Amino acid sequence: MLNGISVNEFNEIYLKLWERGLNGIFLVLYLIIIFELSVSKSYSYIDNKFDKNIIIRVGYKKYYLQTIITIFLSAFIYSLIIHISIILLMNMFHTFDFTTIAKERFQHIYFSNNTYLNISIFVLLSSTGSSIFCTSIYPFLYFIKNKYLCKFIPVLTFFCTIILSFIISPIFQNFLLSITGNLEKAKTILCSIIPSSLIEPGCGWYSYALLDFVCGASIYILIMLFGFCLLKRYRGIHDD
Repeated sequence: MLNGISVNEFNEIYLKLWERGLNGIFLVLYLIIIFELSVSKSYSYIDNKFDKNIIIRVGYKKYYLQTIITIFLSAFIYSLIIHISIILLMNMFHTFDFTTIAKERFQHIYFSNNTYLNISIFVLLSSTGSSIFCTSIYPFLYFIKNKYLCKFIPVLTFFCTIILSFIISPIFQNFLLSITGNLEKAKTILCSIIPSSLIEPGCGWYSYALLDFVCGASIYILIMLFGFCLLKRYRGIHDD
């Protein structure tokens, strides 16, 4: 029991909070907060051109590598703090009728039959996904001159990728279906372009939670690499 709530109920209640499509406002706020906490300092260096002073001393490669690692670790830690805080708050305010809220979600399995392991894997993947998402956006910040617009880039990315997924789904769904032989798998791959595949892995496609995360992570890592290729061309960077 977790302060009056059975472990299985808690598992369903917690994952219900993150379910995509039902808690869009929560996800938008999360994206804004996690991005602001982990990337704002790096963007301030870009905005006031302080990064150029550091690059002169350490070089492009070392500076960008250190920045990416810093953003990744910061986003991971802040995401863990958010997850743990929500879990603690849910445990404190257990008097709400969470069972009714989670009723339709009982018995859904994301990553493991073991409740503790299921939540642990979800939290770790979500935190890792948050880190990947934040680092993937970083190289594109050099092309954004408005610091206020920068704060809403995660939200714009979220909504733009939703629109993009609707556009490409009719085009590629049959192709992916012919490869996977499974419509839900095909839809999982197509929707993995949306950041929610990283932040809420499995909350859209219960049967293919890990596939959802792996596809999303692969896409955003490629986006980050593409961003650095553009940045290299934009700033005339050459290998040391």
